[in-house]
Amino acid sequence: FSKYKVAKEFWQKYQRSKKIIIIDDYFHKIPIEYISECLSNDATLTIYTGREIPKVRDNLQQIEGKKIILFQTRKKLKIHDRYAILDDELFHFGSTVGGNEEHFTSYTCGWDIQKIKGLLDFLQSKECLQDNLIKEVNL
Repeated sequence: FSKYKVAKEFWQKYQRSKKIIIIDDYFHKIPIEYISECLSNDATLTIYTGREIPKVRDNLQQIEGKKIILFQTRKKLKIHDRYAILDDELFHFGSTVGGNEEHFTSYTCGWDIQKIKGLLDFLQSKECLQDNLIKEVNL
């Protein structure tokens, strides 16, 4: 984790998590080896992204024996920042999830997802699904 000192706590919790949701239009910037090596075999990873879908899909298809669900958006999500939900904890990132940036960035964690249901409610809402044309990509 030496390169990702900013988000060390995130990657440590990611390794222990069983239910992971990543909401990041720049998901393709997260190194696939981190996604793969740090994802436990009994975890489910759900990704919402709209950029570089062929590259993301091709990279994710290299990962065997893991449950990954990729939601593609045809246009950018109406969510400015990036988020990750690890089990019941919400992480908010000012840049790419996991801290894979060359410049200074920050993130917050410790948000109880049950107290901040708005994000999940939005992702599952008719407005989000219709406006963003989200569809599941089979890997």
